[in-house]
Amino acid sequence: MQIIKITCIMEMLEDFHLGTGTGNIGLFDDGQYRDQGVVSIRESSLKGLLKDSCRQINQYHADFADGKEDDCNKYYHRIFESHQDLHSLDIQIEPTSPEEKRNNTVIHFFTALDSETGTAQANTLRSLEFGAKSLKFRVRVSYICQDEDSVAIKDYLEEALRNIKSLGGHRRRGFGALHISEIQSTLSSPEAVETLTCSGSSIELILELQEDTLISAKAQSGNMLETNDYITGTTILGMLRAKLLGMKIKNAYLDDDSVRASFFYPLPVLAPDAKYIVHPVFTSLRKKKDYRKVGKDEEQIPIWALCERSPQQKSVADILSQNTLRTDIEHSDPSKGMYDGYLCLKTSESQDWGKALYYKARTRTHQRNDIDPSKQRTKQDGGVFVEQRIEKGSCFMGRLHFKDESACADFCRDFSPWLSGANMLNLGRGAKPCKIKSYTMLSVSDTNHSLVLDDNSFTISLISDVVLFDTKLRPVSHFNEECLASLLGDSYCKDDFVLERYSERSGITSSFSGTTGLRRFRDIAIRKGSSYRFVLQDPTKTESLVKDLQALEQTGIGIKKNEGFGVIVINHPIHGIAPAQLSSDQAEAKLCVAESIVNNAESRRLTDKAKVYHEADDLLSKLQKEKNETRDLWKSFAFKIINLISENDSRNALNAKLHDIEEVKNEAWKSDDYRMKILSNILASTCSAESVKIALQKLLAKSGGKSHE
Repeated sequence: MQIIKITCIMEMLEDFHLGTGTGNIGLFDDGQYRDQGVVSIRESSLKGLLKDSCRQINQYHADFADGKEDDCNKYYHRIFESHQDLHSLDIQIEPTSPEEKRNNTVIHFFTALDSETGTAQANTLRSLEFGAKSLKFRVRVSYICQDEDSVAIKDYLEEALRNIKSLGGHRRRGFGALHISEIQSTLSSPEAVETLTCSGSSIELILELQEDTLISAKAQSGNMLETNDYITGTTILGMLRAKLLGMKIKNAYLDDDSVRASFFYPLPVLAPDAKYIVHPVFTSLRKKKDYRKVGKDEEQIPIWALCERSPQQKSVADILSQNTLRTDIEHSDPSKGMYDGYLCLKTSESQDWGKALYYKARTRTHQRNDIDPSKQRTKQDGGVFVEQRIEKGSCFMGRLHFKDESACADFCRDFSPWLSGANMLNLGRGAKPCKIKSYTMLSVSDTNHSLVLDDNSFTISLISDVVLFDTKLRPVSHFNEECLASLLGDSYCKDDFVLERYSERSGITSSFSGTTGLRRFRDIAIRKGSSYRFVLQDPTKTESLVKDLQALEQTGIGIKKNEGFGVIVINHPIHGIAPAQLSSDQAEAKLCVAESIVNNAESRRLTDKAKVYHEADDLLSKLQKEKNETRDLWKSFAFKIINLISENDSRNALNAKLHDIEEVKNEAWKSDDYRMKILSNILASTCSAESVKIALQKLLAKSGGKSHE
């Protein structure tokens, strides 16, 4: 096995546009792609360009019949189609220096022309945000292949990189030109890390996504493809087995009967050194309805500020309203359900689940288009579709349980180049890169806990999806007394238990074998987060039931347990948390606006926001009174000012930027020019830079900024 690593510098010779499909009202119709706020280039876009460049090289050798056509077609097939090497082409792109991280964008305007008159058609003006030319990016390309042909594949990829000349939209209009330079490449074997320590039969891994990743849940529905917000054990095992096959190692420690992989759940942004427990939120939990707290100046606060959402991460104690496993109160309002999301708690506080954080995985949507290679344009039929992806930088935590310490030690030895984080793994649609951020060896005691039955009742909570069959081999979509008795053994019957309360969901789970290229059979699964409360009818069986339930918790239930299915917890501590009862005063506060419960900091924050908008409205009214022309020359000036304003600009900083505009320095406008009046009103006002930006955006929107007058 050889690792090909290629680095180069990509310099943009012209403005470029990689659209997001979303606009900014009054500013542009389609925005430029950004990575965490920084103008960037999608890795998938460059991979598509590299693939197209390889096709061009193959066609060149075919046209000139120089004898290299067959070899090039073979390399192309291995890299982009057959995945013979069981690895993906990984690409990373980042700015070359901190200066490149500035908001380097420009706005270009386009309009359609009437073929008869040669003039612009009405209502066709479009504005697009472009990344500015002269930006430079550092590109890293890596590919793991078999020893044979590794040098030839490296040269083939280098030639394909040099052949890329442009990217993004409107390439045929001169935009997106680029130059690849400073190409450097290495060819090496993955080296084991000798200092890697391994003890125990289980290992906990934290994976970090290096690119926005789609973890497909089902086949594409229409033009929308949704993602799972977790990684199944099936995917984890497939990812690791692909590397093992690529290394040609004959070892059975990743076989179905030798290892169990848990589901990998997302982590919130937390302290890096602490240890955490992550569980899916249980469907029996209900959260409080949000309500706003405002003070005496509520009439000055805009409605959007009153409806602003509070932070996403909250502790269970702060938001828990009811637990349907504890009470008979029915809640028909679906907005109160906690059907999605996760609970994260420090291991040192494992019994105090009231401190657990409730959060959801960070996702974003990508609008993509399918390019026709012959025309270099979006296909007419089904050419545009939307993908939901987990954000780059998101971390997932899960565990691998081996049959003994020897198997775990073999895994650590063979996968040490990946456990160290030096090399990439691949998962999700398109085999996106991820790396192992950290790992922890676990002992058996890390997963055990005591079990006590109060009043002969107990709860069963599903930590992962469960696939069960009844005695007649029919799939089970509802877990009841009969299912429980059959799992516990012949000593029990369904009459020994009463299912007192439950909350569950079920659905169809499907998977795909990447090695064979075949779909696997679908199964009906009871979804993670489902919860049940049972009552034992025969108190004489309490002692034996405790032992049997502990054994059931250790082994799991149902089939596909080696792929992470069937994980349960008996008497999860979160079901013991009693929701705080509202007093009469608090209940009244939820139904009406109460001045007595507002804090000063919240009042000041909302009042400051209201002030910004009031200042913007005052400036807007002055600008509208001064308007005395119908031409659109002033609009480009307004766009320029909006782009000049940064998030935390002071008023003095804005004035300095305005005086630094070339037309202003050269006194290019007359006193009655509307652009001069805009400038004079802004300089004469005392409002904040944010108010200026809002006022100009409203002015553009009110004056029909997207129409051609």
